[in-house]
Amino acid sequence: KAIWRKIRKTIGADDLWARDLRRTWATVGLSNGVAKGALGTLLGHADPKTTDIYAKLIEDTAHDMAASIADRMEALLTS
Repeated sequence: KAIWRKIRKTIGADDLWARDLRRTWATVGLSNGVAKGALGTLLGHADPKTTDIYAKLIEDTAHDMAASIADRMEALLTS
């Protein structure tokens, strides 16, 4: 714990948790094509549903991007 506190203090991120880095690592992996099953194995997940949490983050982002594109296309078509 002392090492982690020193790292957080050094980089000025007192509220950073190791699990934040793990989640970021998993999300980046999924967004770059790593299969959920493989990622779950790398993370040591016994239940595939645990890995689905990270996939949901990607799906939400994709949905937001698709909605933004649809809104822009509608604006172009109705102007």
